[in-house]
Amino acid sequence: MLTLVTGGTGFIGQRLVKRLLERGERLRLLVRKTSNLTPFSGQPVEFAYGDVTDRPSVEAALTGCSHLYHLANVYDWWLPDYSLYYRVNVEGTRNVLEAALAAGVEKVVYTSSMVALPGASGEVFNETTPHRGYFVCEYERTKYLGEQIARELAEKGLPVVCVLPTGVYGPGDTKVMGRLLAAYLKRRLPALINIRTNIVYVDDVVEGHILAMERGKVGERYLLGAIISPALKFSAW
Repeated sequence: MLTLVTGGTGFIGQRLVKRLLERGERLRLLVRKTSNLTPFSGQPVEFAYGDVTDRPSVEAALTGCSHLYHLANVYDWWLPDYSLYYRVNVEGTRNVLEAALAAGVEKVVYTSSMVALPGASGEVFNETTPHRGYFVCEYERTKYLGEQIARELAEKGLPVVCVLPTGVYGPGDTKVMGRLLAAYLKRRLPALINIRTNIVYVDDVVEGHILAMERGKVGERYLLGAIISPALKFSAW
């Protein structure tokens, strides 16, 4: 069995690759020429050079693969080039999942996000909660659209399972959650934030991905969460 991982150089991806290798799985990573591959030095992993926005490179990377973890995405709240969100999170997802369907991949785990399903502000939600119909940022909108592609292709025969992590935290995180927690601990938050949310440790998210691959029901979505925080009041100092 050979498994392709997209987004394997990211925060969650690196931890997933490490765990899969510990389990003795054969892995191939879709990486760009500019990717930092130092974390995989000396590890028994194959590299396929390409990009999720380049369909031929995705098809080549999937050759001979029976399983796929699709984690690659643009994760940030604000970027100067908004078109990047759509190219990667929507068009890139379509490229990867349609290529997987054409290649006859046996099982796919697609990493969505909890932002793809919340209801009204303050509402407790689960996997069946419909989206509220508006989006607070382009990241949220494109992750929602990306999951719609996964669900559309599931109806066409793609054996895909969607996992929806909540607020992921852990060592090595330089993205939104990591920057927020670091700023809070250093007393450098430039604003007052009063929220109640769900957070989950990165290694638990990794185990959730693996369980979804092993036991997840095709066409289903699973929230990957852990701690429901009390009301958090972060203020600037």
